Amino acid sequence: MQTVTIVGAGPAGLVAAKMLLTDGFDVTIFEKHASLSGIWSFEGAYYNLHTQQPGGTIEVSDLYDEYASWEHVHAYLCKYADKFDRTSHIRLRSQVLSIFKSNLHNAEESWSITVEQTTETLSSIEAFHFDFVVIVSGLFSSYHMPLVRGQEKFSGSIVHANDIKSHEQLVGHYLRFSFLSDADAPTMGLPHGTSNDLDLYRRLIPVSEPKIAFLGYVSSNGTWMIDEVASHWVSNYFKGVQLLPSREEMQKEILTIRDFVLSHFGTTACHIRYF
Repeated sequence: MQTVTIVGAGPAGLVAAKMLLTDGFDVTIFEKHASLSGIWSFEGAYYNLHTQQPGGTIEVSDLYDEYASWEHVHAYLCKYADKFDRTSHIRLRSQVLSIFKSNLHNAEESWSITVEQTTETLSSIEAFHFDFVVIVSGLFSSYHMPLVRGQEKFSGSIVHANDIKSHEQLVGHYLRFSFLSDADAPTMGLPHGTSNDLDLYRRLIPVSEPKIAFLGYVSSNGTWMIDEVASHWVSNYFKGVQLLPSREEMQKEILTIRDFVLSHFGTTACHIRYF
């Protein structure tokens, strides 16, 4: 049986696990938090957080949900994992430190994964090997702290909104907010042509690196259902059912999309709302 590791037990990770397990893969999910559901967990959410989307747009196709608090969404995702017996495949408090291959282009070589696993009192480093890797760490798993002009002159504390879990943290403080334009917002990817640039075909598959996929990097209404379709596509790719075009054809499509994104959104990086 071929093995797959999924990095992240948020909505996209759980959806991917369901599809890959259904298709006969041996799946292990590594989640750095103490509970599943990604930003909808206690570690990721803030007090009184609710979804911004109505029922029918923030759910998977085979389990209905409606407008909800983060606690409800968390419970919904736990129910989803339990319903399809996926919870036993999740390793909580397990942060992936590195994903390595000596030759990224070699389809025969397995992936070496280094993971730090922690408990309340101990931590340990373990090494694993998998045939395939799916990265689903998400768009919002790590926040971006921008540099604001003149901030070195500010005598107070500078914190990110992600660190504010309750209004009680702000009581008794004088607040100053800096608002960023869309141009200041972080974008996915790096300028084309840099050494760290990674071209993803259909926002999923690196053009030159086999046996790895990136899932959950599209933000729109119905994101979780998009993840379901994408997971099915990735699973078929891993099984060898979904064949890829030539490298030249994939690059041509990527460049066409880059030109579209540049003309419509003014950036050369992938825009999260364009699939």
